Amino acid sequence: MVAGGYIIHRRHSGPDRDAIDLIQTDHMLMREACADLDRIGTLVPAEAALLAQSPHSYLRDEYLAHHADEDETLFPLLRQRCLPEDRIGRTLDQLARDHRAGAERFHAVMQVLQPLIGEDRGPDADEAAILTDFAASERRHLIVENAIVLPIARARLTHADLKAIRRAMLVRRGLDRLERHADVE
Repeated sequence: MVAGGYIIHRRHSGPDRDAIDLIQTDHMLMREACADLDRIGTLVPAEAALLAQSPHSYLRDEYLAHHADEDETLFPLLRQRCLPEDRIGRTLDQLARDHRAGAERFHAVMQVLQPLIGEDRGPDADEAAILTDFAASERRHLIVENAIVLPIARARLTHADLKAIRRAMLVRRGLDRLERHADVE
């Protein structure tokens, strides 16, 4: 299955993919969506409308679920496992605040993208600014997660933790049934 231009079908499945790998994949796909959001404002209307489909589909299907993966599963386990010298608490607090703010900006972005697709037009200057501001904010957020949080998660989380996070991710997307079926075969 393809959501816009991003391949998402079964990226969450396969026994060799641990939770951190899956989160890193989501981060890579988010960076692709951000690049597309930046480009939309520079294109002629028909091209902008066509390109808008990819980030719209990806964000619609994954953005809020990804934040739930982190806020509800990854971050609480990190708080349990990290040592005081990791000093991760403030970083996780800030990332959770970023997620809440991002959810508000997400809705504004979706309100820009949907009409572009439906009306086959490009964004006006204000709409383009909404898209590029969101993309810039998401990139800054991803830098912190990729450079600080995920390496600490690799060091501190147990194999059982990673399995629990992965399971929660699959359940959140309704993909746990696919994996159970594959295990039976």
